[in-house]
Formats: sequence, C-alpha cells, structure tokens
Amino acid sequence: MPYAILCSGGDSPGMNACIEFAFKKAREDGEDLLGIIGGFSGLARGEIISLEGKVEGIGRFGGTILRTSRSRDFATPNGKIAILHHIKDNKIKGVIVLGGDGSMRDGVPFLCELGIPTVGIPCTIDDDVPLTQSIGFDSACNKALQLLDSIKDTALALPERLFVLETLGGRTGHIAVAVAYSGGADFVCIPEIPFDEEMLVKKMEEKASKRGWAICVVAEGVGGYKIADTLEKKLGIRVRLTAIGHAQRGGSPSYKDRFLAKALSEEAVRALEQGESAIMIGWRDEKIVRVDIEELRRKTKEVSYHLYQAVNRCETSSNP
Repeated sequence: MPYAILCSGGDSPGMNACIEFAFKKAREDGEDLLGIIGGFSGLARGEIISLEGKVEGIGRFGGTILRTSRSRDFATPNGKIAILHHIKDNKIKGVIVLGGDGSMRDGVPFLCELGIPTVGIPCTIDDDVPLTQSIGFDSACNKALQLLDSIKDTALALPERLFVLETLGGRTGHIAVAVAYSGGADFVCIPEIPFDEEMLVKKMEEKASKRGWAICVVAEGVGGYKIADTLEKKLGIRVRLTAIGHAQRGGSPSYKDRFLAKALSEEAVRALEQGESAIMIGWRDEKIVRVDIEELRRKTKEVSYHLYQAVNRCETSSNP
C-alpha cells in the first residue's frame, strides 16, 4: 500500500526537491510514493500517477512536476466522496501535503477529517507558516537581493533618482523586511504595519540628499506603484519602480531550501510510517520539529518588528 504526495496553493522553490527526496526515502524503506497531479482538486479527479523514473534530479528545478492548485472545488460533499473513492481505489495509506499557511491550517485537517492520515510540509515563499521556517523563502529572498544589488549598481552610476523594489509576499511582509534589512535598503513598506508617509518621505529625502539616490522595498500587499507615486509627487525626484513579479517564485532553489526539503520530506515519510497524522514537519531552532496542526492553527507568524524598525529608522531622529 503506497503513500501519496501533493502540492497545494502557490508554488515555491524546493517543492520538487521534497518530491524527489520523499520518494527516495519511501523506496529506501521498502514503501512506495505516488504523485497527485493538481493538488486537492486533482485528488478528487483521480489524477494519481506513479513517480517511478520521474524524480531523479528534479530537486534542482523550481516549480513542481505535480503542478499545484488553489481551487476549493474539492471541498463539496461530492468532492469528499470522490477523494475517498480514489484513496481507496489506489490503496493510499497516507498523504504528504506541500503548501503554505492555508494548506497547513485547512488542507491537512480536511484530509484528516476524512480519515486519511496526513502530514504537512511548509512550502511557501511568504514564510507565513507559524512555528517553522518555510521551504522557498530563502530562494525568494536571494532572488530579490540580486535585483536590489543591481539597482544599487545603476544608482551609483547615475544618481539623482529614487528607486522602489516591489517583492511578492501576498498579504505579508516577511520577504520585504528580510530583503530590505539584509540588502541595506533605506525604507520598507509592508501590509502588516501602516506606513508613515511623513517618515517615508523624510528618510528617502535624507538619503537622496546625502548620496544622490535612495531605495525603498515594498511588499506587493502595499503596492509599489502607490509608493513610487507618493515619492515622486512629494519630492519631485524621478522614481524608478522594479516589480519582481512571479519570477520570484521560479528558479533553482537555494542550498538552504534544498537542505530543508531533504530533511523535512524524509521526516514526513518517517512520521507516516510511525502512524503519525495531523502534524506538520517543521524546522525551528536548527532542528526538525513535529508540530500538531491544532497548535499551529492557534498561532500566527508575526513579521519582525525589530528588523522593520531597524530599516526605517531616520538618522536625524532623536532617541527618546
């Protein structure tokens, strides 16, 4: 009787690595792992394949060979019946779910409530899953940092401009704060904290007057166009906007994301073999953790206010 693996929600670098290493771990232990095409909806349609001969070396690629889905058309009475039918028909004895916060909070419990042993692995560039680091976040930050570095090159060559870099992140600002802090940006705007327009203008003007240019990192939930327009109108300086878009999701996963993919996917197979269910395999304090899904559902992951303040602090502001 095999296990199965599916991807849910937005794709992230490292999903393919999870699929490859989970399959290899299952085979190493004398088990099998099937692939479910198109997430939960694909499971309801019975789109289940053998992974034999399909996973060798895929861990170096972004995206996911199994495709993913955000559709909720499976969560109907008929959808539930179809899922149970295909689970029984394929003799699947447990499922691994790769996905973000919504997939961990809702997707894993959904299958568990149908009596299907299920284990989750956090895969999202947004890094908004509580009690763990998420696979894909490091790769997404590295891609944005490359752009930030490139913007600095042209800023130094031709000053008298302001720059805005918009990152992905959905309704969260984890990527924007991490990139702004580690890349030495001058300001960061995120949806969790309403930005102070006066402080934004003051800081950008302060930096531009000193060196001829300044850079603001903006999470997509705030909107790069909004910030660029505000700066241009208030300061009368040309503003150049770079929106990384969905290129931030793709590309080869970083070392860290491949490391996490291997460690967490192998642990997920191990957990199913041990009869575990309704848990997420996470990474916290430099070690693997098994997180009860109900505990996770009671938590939210807050953005680092300390780093946010460190980026946005004005040099001319006085200490209290």
